[in-house]
Amino acid sequence: MELTLPEKLLNWIKSDSLPLPPLPTDLAGDLEEEDEFMFATRPGRDWPPFMGPERAGFALLGLQEEGAAAEEGPPEPGFLRLGVVGHGLQSWRFHYLLRRPGFGFALELPYGNAFSDTEQENAELEHGFSLARLCLEAAEADQGRGWYVLFSENICRFRRLSPEGALLNAGENLDDLLNLLGSRSEAARNQDQEWVRV
Repeated sequence: MELTLPEKLLNWIKSDSLPLPPLPTDLAGDLEEEDEFMFATRPGRDWPPFMGPERAGFALLGLQEEGAAAEEGPPEPGFLRLGVVGHGLQSWRFHYLLRRPGFGFALELPYGNAFSDTEQENAELEHGFSLARLCLEAAEADQGRGWYVLFSENICRFRRLSPEGALLNAGENLDDLLNLLGSRSEAARNQDQEWVRV
């Protein structure tokens, strides 16, 4: 199935040589421009907030912050949001949020700041997107268990839940997440050698 993206998004990806984040075809085809350099499925909906300077908790992904509550009600089909958010010269961040039943991945990394190294930023984005792909693969292979990850340059928090919502694994650093992924995937074990530690 051919992936159809908004022309402005495609042009931006090409002109900035942006690495491609995971773009599930069932969601990416519904991306629309929400704001300049911000694209979302179902623009205008009541979106979770950006991570922001305080690094939002798992509520960003639809989970309660304390305890491991199962998702309530019928699962929604999911949503995808990506782009750049910020203001001024040095506060810009690339925002990526993918939410599906039993899966959530939120990423924010510095991007497009006045005095930054574009190649380094793109390399760090590629590592973040690789982590998202590994988590997606693990979730798809994990027989209905839920995977939820928050990732930025200052944080890597994750939870893995049983189909009933019981907490199976949780952690607050990249090494722990890579170890959990590595126990489930040869690709993750190989990827571990390439990470730029945050």
